[in-house]
Amino acid sequence: HYDLFLREDAGWRVNTTNGLVPTQAQFKQVLSNITSLRIRGEFHHFAVDFGGLDNVILESNFNFDLDADNSSGLTNGDYRADTSCTPSVTVVGNDPLLTSEGPIDSIRIMMLNGTAFDQIYLPNIPPPIQVVVYDAHHITLINPGNGSPADFLAVIKQLQYLDAAVHPLQGVRRVEFQVYAGCGLAGTQRAFLPIYPPPRAGLPGDTIVCANTPPFSLFSVLKGFPDPGGIWVPEPSGIPGFFDPSTYTSGVYAYIFPPTSECPGDTSFVSVGIEIPPVLRPDTTICFDDVLYLERPRALLEWTWSNGSQQEILPVSEPGVYTLIGQTENCQFEDSVQVDFFACKACNLYVPNVFTPNDDGNNDQWQAFLPCRWLRFQLEVYDRWGSLVFTADDPEQAWDGMVRGKDAMTGVYVWRLEWDADLFGETQTWHAKGDVTVVR
Repeated sequence: HYDLFLREDAGWRVNTTNGLVPTQAQFKQVLSNITSLRIRGEFHHFAVDFGGLDNVILESNFNFDLDADNSSGLTNGDYRADTSCTPSVTVVGNDPLLTSEGPIDSIRIMMLNGTAFDQIYLPNIPPPIQVVVYDAHHITLINPGNGSPADFLAVIKQLQYLDAAVHPLQGVRRVEFQVYAGCGLAGTQRAFLPIYPPPRAGLPGDTIVCANTPPFSLFSVLKGFPDPGGIWVPEPSGIPGFFDPSTYTSGVYAYIFPPTSECPGDTSFVSVGIEIPPVLRPDTTICFDDVLYLERPRALLEWTWSNGSQQEILPVSEPGVYTLIGQTENCQFEDSVQVDFFACKACNLYVPNVFTPNDDGNNDQWQAFLPCRWLRFQLEVYDRWGSLVFTADDPEQAWDGMVRGKDAMTGVYVWRLEWDADLFGETQTWHAKGDVTVVR
């Protein structure tokens, strides 16, 4: 309640003739709710007097206060609700005040900082006030002609706020009330709604991943509808919230929202297991003429060898790289093994000591038989005078009994052989000598 004084030498003033100049809103408010008009005229012999009217007093009895006893902590007619831990709350408290000797035409109610999921609504509408809903953020209460301030208060007390978002934002919502009377806007007050619903950590989740899986988000394992922004304990190093199976150990990781404001926090858990992928076998070397049997790891549910085979055991008799590709329950599998061969025993050399190069198709040629893998071969044959009559660098080369295009003489010839071959993976040199008799 306040009055406006019109002082002849100073214009309009609030409450006293020496008060502040009223604002336009204050002037309108008083004009819309004038309860009395007092005009006073007098003559002052002790001061300059302008004559005529000394002052005009406009008295108004309008009051709008969303928190009449100031229990919310605000003293300017606004209202601040208690912190709500849910995304819904009654907009005003139990003691709003609305008085006016003149009629109230309407009250406009608006959300000032609403989102697409915010809304204000009236679950009940006490008569006789009529309600026009423009959208989720804008409601107008209308006096049909017989509504009193008490009727408006009854409706205001019903007003509710709701944030229907899956993840409601934390913060203070603002709702403005504009009261209109005979000459227009009579009063404006605001309700402040601290909404701090605790974030949801979601439902516990668990997963088993392969040790060679790329880093993944622990958040993706949670179930339900968890809110982002929590902290992980223990906190994985590297990228926050990402689990690297090649670095971290299996275990339980807590997703935590600490308490905020007056509202509790929330905690959920993720259990991570790590599967170590199987291996085929180490690279190996085996003896010539042996066979290595490669077995598929038992954990594989599907598999294919590099030769396209899907048999469980692959026999290997040739050197090379053998690859197996497959799938376990949680791992993509691929592994290779290098298989090499070496000689595990010395060559059994056989050299005949006689042959008959007479073109009868029987025993017409002579050669050294070396049934093994050789690296270097050098065979020389000499006559009795020490002259070289035949040479070969391959065991498959045979002497046909000819010397410089002529038949070799019958008799004894001396031969000498030197060859290199591997034994247990190391190169060694062997020597042999003997004689052979040419018979015609």
